[in-house]
Amino acid sequence: MSRTRIKLYYMTSCRLEIFGLDRPIPKYIRALCKVQLRRLCMNPKLRRVGTSTYWGREAVDKADIIILAVRRLGTTRSKKARMALCGMALVKDSLVSELYLDLICGSGWGRRLFNEVERIGRDFGKTRIRLSAVHDKLVTAYSRLGYVEKDDACDKAETTRRWGNEENGYRMTKCLQNA
Repeated sequence: MSRTRIKLYYMTSCRLEIFGLDRPIPKYIRALCKVQLRRLCMNPKLRRVGTSTYWGREAVDKADIIILAVRRLGTTRSKKARMALCGMALVKDSLVSELYLDLICGSGWGRRLFNEVERIGRDFGKTRIRLSAVHDKLVTAYSRLGYVEKDDACDKAETTRRWGNEENGYRMTKCLQNA
């Protein structure tokens, strides 16, 4: 069996699970995210972690909503589910009108995770999603998904401009009203 088929099976065997919408996020989910953070946020081309592990663990603690791409591995003797993560998104419900996407990791799951965050934002009646891109290359990837470098993407009069740099990150938003 070729590597691409194995990877495709691995990706299709995962499903999205959302924690934190109707009840608090369980401690074991936060612990699982912290343990898998280093593996999920690894940049495979550079062979190094794309984000600071300390910052990532702090983001896990502050997240109001956690979206996981999960592959079930069975159960333990105590009937707890064993699972492996394929990807994750950490979201803060920061303001009345917006969601803040704090961290998104996982090879091959980015678009699905973004779509799920946007669906949750629309269900909650949010007008926009805000994020910070750490690297300049991520700015182009996020712009392909509809994110723009504006303070308010819903304001048509505001011009697009650079809202950051490599050191502090680039601020981007996406309007959910007209989408």
